[in-house]
Amino acid sequence: MIKPLLTIVVLTASVTARAGELDGTAILCNRPGIESPVMYEFKADTPLRWQVDVEGSEAVIAERDPVFAAAEYTVSPSVVEWTDPIGTKRLDRTTLELSMTTGEEEPSARVFQCRLFDSIDDFQAELEALRALEQAELDERMSHNRI
Repeated sequence: MIKPLLTIVVLTASVTARAGELDGTAILCNRPGIESPVMYEFKADTPLRWQVDVEGSEAVIAERDPVFAAAEYTVSPSVVEWTDPIGTKRLDRTTLELSMTTGEEEPSARVFQCRLFDSIDDFQAELEALRALEQAELDERMSHNRI
């Protein structure tokens, strides 16, 4: 009786260990010819997309509009995949290439090269650096304003 119970406990533990296995990591992805990076933090089984926005005369870090919220991600040994209202995202776990598809595009139509952050603190520092760069560019554009 104890052996079957132990087997059930071990199997349950191994399944729960995989749920959210990317939580606590993040990626910053660039696509040639596109200035604005795509940034995701994996948290609570869900990829949260971050961006640097301009609100008035201030650059701010913001989570992407909740309308674009993604479903839970799924993992396999080679791919992480999730969907949002725009389409499907596939992250190659080896090359860190992120492909995004929509209803009209082929899977390779939009491919980004990503950088992995094992530390959310490092990711947040990178977000802040991007925000500061955007603020500096905004300040420069506004420097000759007379009103």
